[in-house]
Amino acid sequence: MNTRTFATVLLTVAAAAGGTIAGCSGSNNPSTTNQSANSGAATSSASTETAASSSSAGSTSSSSATTVADSGGAIADAGADAATPACPSGLEDKITTCTATDVQQCVKGCGPDLPPGSSQSNLGTKVCTCTTGVYQCADCSYIDPLPACYVESATPSNCEAGVADKLSCSTPCTTATSTGNDVCLTVSDAGKSEGCVCIAGSAGDVWTCATLPW
Repeated sequence: MNTRTFATVLLTVAAAAGGTIAGCSGSNNPSTTNQSANSGAATSSASTETAASSSSAGSTSSSSATTVADSGGAIADAGADAATPACPSGLEDKITTCTATDVQQCVKGCGPDLPPGSSQSNLGTKVCTCTTGVYQCADCSYIDPLPACYVESATPSNCEAGVADKLSCSTPCTTATSTGNDVCLTVSDAGKSEGCVCIAGSAGDVWTCATLPW
Protein backbone atom coordinates (compact mmCIF):
# COMPACT_ATOMS: atom_id res chain seq x y z
CA MET A 1 0.00 0.00 0.00
CA ASN A 2 1.47 3.26 -1.05
CA THR A 3 1.41 6.41 1.00
CA ARG A 4 -1.56 7.95 -0.84
CA THR A 5 -3.69 4.86 -0.43
CA PHE A 6 -2.89 4.62 3.29
CA ALA A 7 -3.85 8.24 3.78
CA THR A 8 -7.10 7.66 1.97
CA VAL A 9 -7.93 4.72 4.24
CA LEU A 10 -7.22 6.76 7.33
CA LEU A 11 -9.47 9.57 6.11
CA THR A 12 -12.26 7.08 5.37
CA VAL A 13 -12.02 5.50 8.83
CA ALA A 14 -11.95 8.91 10.49
CA ALA A 15 -14.98 10.02 8.50
CA ALA A 16 -16.83 6.84 9.41
CA ALA A 17 -16.02 7.30 13.09
CA GLY A 18 -17.18 10.90 12.95
CA GLY A 19 -20.49 9.89 11.39
CA THR A 20 -21.14 7.37 14.15
CA ILE A 21 -20.50 9.94 16.83
CA ALA A 22 -22.80 12.40 15.10
CA GLY A 23 -25.51 9.72 15.06
CA CYS A 24 -25.49 9.61 18.91
CA SER A 25 -26.07 13.34 19.24
CA GLY A 26 -29.21 14.75 21.01
CA SER A 27 -30.86 15.56 17.69
CA ASN A 28 -30.77 11.97 16.35
CA ASN A 29 -31.00 9.92 19.58
CA PRO A 30 -34.56 8.39 19.65
CA SER A 31 -34.56 8.30 23.44
CA THR A 32 -33.70 11.97 23.69
CA THR A 33 -36.19 12.86 20.98
CA ASN A 34 -38.98 10.98 22.73
CA GLN A 35 -38.19 12.65 26.05
CA SER A 36 -38.41 16.07 24.42
CA ALA A 37 -41.72 15.19 22.78
CA ASN A 38 -43.10 13.81 26.03
CA SER A 39 -41.92 16.90 27.88
CA GLY A 40 -43.72 19.11 25.35
CA ALA A 41 -46.89 17.04 25.63
CA ALA A 42 -46.75 17.19 29.43
CA THR A 43 -46.26 20.94 29.31
CA SER A 44 -49.20 21.28 26.90
CA SER A 45 -51.38 19.06 29.14
CA ALA A 46 -50.43 21.06 32.24
CA SER A 47 -51.28 24.30 30.44
CA THR A 48 -54.66 22.85 29.42
CA GLU A 49 -55.39 21.74 33.01
CA THR A 50 -54.38 25.17 34.33
CA ALA A 51 -56.68 26.88 31.84
CA ALA A 52 -59.53 24.51 32.77
CA SER A 53 -58.90 25.16 36.47
CA SER A 54 -58.95 28.92 35.89
CA SER A 55 -62.18 28.60 33.89
CA SER A 56 -63.73 26.49 36.69
CA ALA A 57 -62.63 29.02 39.31
CA GLY A 58 -64.19 31.80 37.24
CA SER A 59 -67.41 29.81 36.99
CA THR A 60 -67.43 29.23 40.77
CA SER A 61 -66.88 32.93 41.40
CA SER A 62 -69.77 33.79 39.08
CA SER A 63 -72.01 31.26 40.84
CA SER A 64 -71.12 32.71 44.25
CA ALA A 65 -71.95 36.21 43.06
CA THR A 66 -75.34 35.00 41.82
CA THR A 67 -76.08 33.34 45.16
CA VAL A 68 -75.37 36.54 47.07
CA ALA A 69 -77.57 38.53 44.73
CA ASP A 70 -80.43 36.03 45.13
CA SER A 71 -80.02 36.10 48.89
CA GLY A 72 -80.29 39.86 48.87
CA GLY A 73 -83.46 39.62 46.84
CA ALA A 74 -84.92 37.13 49.28
CA ILE A 75 -84.13 39.44 52.18
CA ALA A 76 -85.69 42.33 50.32
CA ASP A 77 -88.79 40.25 49.61
CA ALA A 78 -88.93 39.20 53.24
CA GLY A 79 -88.85 42.88 54.25
CA ALA A 80 -91.78 43.65 51.91
CA ASP A 81 -93.93 40.95 53.57
CA ALA A 82 -93.55 42.33 57.10
CA ALA A 83 -96.37 42.56 59.70
CA THR A 84 -99.66 44.19 58.71
CA PRO A 85 -99.52 47.96 59.41
CA ALA A 86 -101.75 49.80 61.84
CA CYS A 87 -104.95 51.27 60.44
CA PRO A 88 -105.17 55.04 59.83
CA SER A 89 -106.39 56.97 62.86
CA GLY A 90 -110.16 57.31 62.98
CA LEU A 91 -110.92 54.37 60.68
CA GLU A 92 -114.47 53.09 61.26
CA ASP A 93 -115.76 49.70 60.22
CA LYS A 94 -118.12 49.81 57.21
CA ILE A 95 -117.98 53.62 57.18
CA THR A 96 -114.48 54.79 56.24
CA THR A 97 -113.99 54.77 52.47
CA CYS A 98 -110.84 53.66 50.69
CA THR A 99 -109.31 53.55 47.21
CA ALA A 100 -106.66 51.46 45.44
CA THR A 101 -103.96 53.88 46.63
CA ASP A 102 -104.89 53.51 50.32
CA VAL A 103 -103.67 50.81 52.72
CA GLN A 104 -105.50 47.67 51.61
CA GLN A 105 -105.25 45.75 54.89
CA CYS A 106 -104.47 46.99 58.37
CA VAL A 107 -104.85 46.20 62.08
CA LYS A 108 -107.11 48.22 64.36
CA GLY A 109 -107.40 48.10 68.14
CA CYS A 110 -110.77 47.06 69.57
CA GLY A 111 -112.35 46.50 72.97
CA PRO A 112 -111.48 48.42 76.14
CA ASP A 113 -108.18 50.27 76.49
CA LEU A 114 -105.19 48.75 78.25
CA PRO A 115 -103.02 50.75 80.69
CA PRO A 116 -100.03 52.61 79.18
CA GLY A 117 -96.96 50.39 78.84
CA SER A 118 -98.98 47.33 77.79
CA SER A 119 -97.96 45.30 74.75
CA GLN A 120 -100.88 46.78 72.78
CA SER A 121 -103.24 49.72 73.16
CA ASN A 122 -106.48 47.74 73.40
CA LEU A 123 -107.65 44.45 74.84
CA GLY A 124 -108.22 43.16 71.31
CA THR A 125 -107.33 43.73 67.67
CA LYS A 126 -109.10 43.20 64.35
CA VAL A 127 -108.03 43.19 60.74
CA CYS A 128 -109.69 45.66 58.38
CA THR A 129 -109.63 45.22 54.59
CA CYS A 130 -110.46 47.68 51.83
CA THR A 131 -113.37 45.99 50.03
CA THR A 132 -115.37 47.63 47.23
CA GLY A 133 -114.36 51.11 48.37
CA VAL A 134 -115.09 50.69 52.11
CA TYR A 135 -113.07 49.22 54.98
CA GLN A 136 -114.61 46.00 56.29
CA CYS A 137 -113.29 44.74 59.65
CA ALA A 138 -113.25 41.20 60.99
CA ASP A 139 -114.41 40.26 64.50
CA CYS A 140 -112.33 41.48 67.42
CA SER A 141 -109.74 38.97 68.66
CA TYR A 142 -109.00 39.41 72.38
CA ILE A 143 -105.95 38.59 74.47
CA ASP A 144 -106.18 35.04 75.80
CA PRO A 145 -106.20 34.60 78.70
CA LEU A 146 -107.70 37.94 79.67
CA PRO A 147 -105.84 40.06 82.23
CA ALA A 148 -107.35 39.70 85.73
CA CYS A 149 -108.90 43.20 85.74
CA TYR A 150 -110.86 42.45 82.55
CA VAL A 151 -112.39 39.15 83.59
CA GLU A 152 -116.15 39.53 84.05
CA SER A 153 -117.39 37.80 87.20
CA ALA A 154 -120.33 35.43 87.23
CA THR A 155 -122.38 38.13 88.99
CA PRO A 156 -121.03 41.50 87.77
CA SER A 157 -122.13 44.72 89.47
CA ASN A 158 -123.89 47.54 87.70
CA CYS A 159 -121.77 50.63 87.18
CA GLU A 160 -122.56 53.68 89.29
CA ALA A 161 -124.37 56.58 87.69
CA GLY A 162 -122.08 58.79 85.61
CA VAL A 163 -119.68 56.01 84.60
CA ALA A 164 -118.78 56.23 80.92
CA ASP A 165 -115.85 55.59 78.64
CA LYS A 166 -112.91 57.99 79.13
CA LEU A 167 -114.39 59.68 82.20
CA SER A 168 -112.24 59.85 85.32
CA CYS A 169 -112.35 57.24 88.08
CA SER A 170 -110.81 56.97 91.53
CA THR A 171 -109.61 53.38 92.09
CA PRO A 172 -107.73 51.89 89.13
CA CYS A 173 -107.49 48.12 88.92
CA THR A 174 -104.13 46.40 88.73
CA THR A 175 -103.18 42.74 88.72
CA ALA A 176 -102.12 43.11 92.36
CA THR A 177 -105.38 44.80 93.46
CA SER A 178 -107.85 42.86 91.30
CA THR A 179 -110.89 41.67 93.28
CA GLY A 180 -112.30 39.39 90.59
CA ASN A 181 -115.26 41.71 90.21
CA ASP A 182 -113.62 44.71 88.60
CA VAL A 183 -115.84 44.88 85.50
CA CYS A 184 -119.11 46.75 86.04
CA LEU A 185 -122.03 46.79 83.60
CA THR A 186 -123.69 49.73 81.91
CA VAL A 187 -125.76 50.44 78.82
CA SER A 188 -124.35 52.58 76.01
CA ASP A 189 -126.24 55.36 74.27
CA ALA A 190 -126.80 52.90 71.44
CA GLY A 191 -128.56 50.56 73.87
CA LYS A 192 -125.76 47.98 73.94
CA SER A 193 -124.53 46.27 77.09
CA GLU A 194 -121.01 47.45 77.96
CA GLY A 195 -118.42 46.51 80.52
CA CYS A 196 -116.27 49.19 82.17
CA VAL A 197 -112.98 48.96 84.05
CA CYS A 198 -111.13 51.70 85.96
CA ILE A 199 -107.50 51.82 84.77
CA ALA A 200 -104.48 54.07 85.25
CA GLY A 201 -104.39 56.25 82.12
CA SER A 202 -101.54 58.35 80.76
CA ALA A 203 -103.23 61.54 82.01
CA GLY A 204 -104.96 60.15 85.12
CA ASP A 205 -107.23 57.30 86.15
CA VAL A 206 -110.11 56.73 83.70
CA TRP A 207 -112.91 54.35 82.89
CA THR A 208 -112.51 52.28 79.76
CA CYS A 209 -115.73 50.77 78.42
CA ALA A 210 -116.56 48.54 75.47
CA THR A 211 -119.36 46.32 74.20
CA LEU A 212 -119.55 42.89 75.82
CA PRO A 213 -118.72 40.06 75.55
CA TRP A 214 -114.93 40.38 75.44
